[in-house]
Amino acid sequence: MAIVTGADIARRLASDGLAVAVADRDEPACQAVVEEIEAAGGRGLAVRVDVSDEQAVQDGVEQIVTQLGEPTVLVNNAGIIRDNLLFRMTVNRPGSGGGSQSMEDESHGSTQEVPRRAA
Repeated sequence: MAIVTGADIARRLASDGLAVAVADRDEPACQAVVEEIEAAGGRGLAVRVDVSDEQAVQDGVEQIVTQLGEPTVLVNNAGIIRDNLLFRMTVNRPGSGGGSQSMEDESHGSTQEVPRRAA
């Protein structure tokens, strides 16, 4: 099962046999991609998620897990970098085990957590 924030990647993963949750702020656009996936015999779910809203992300992931199961793939094309300057981003890697990794926008103080699984 994959969570994807990009239509082309969602279609590709669905064609490879994965169930795909298509997540974006524009739920009707997500639904159109899911309809294409389902018309081709795949399984999908459209979920409205604003990645700048932590609670919305948590709620979206809970909805996805409830309806499609635990994700094994995450493709995150969404972001909140306001000035598009990737060089201002830093990576924090707490600990060496599971946990999460985060990207911080130094100019705006925004942080996005990225869950990690132990291998």
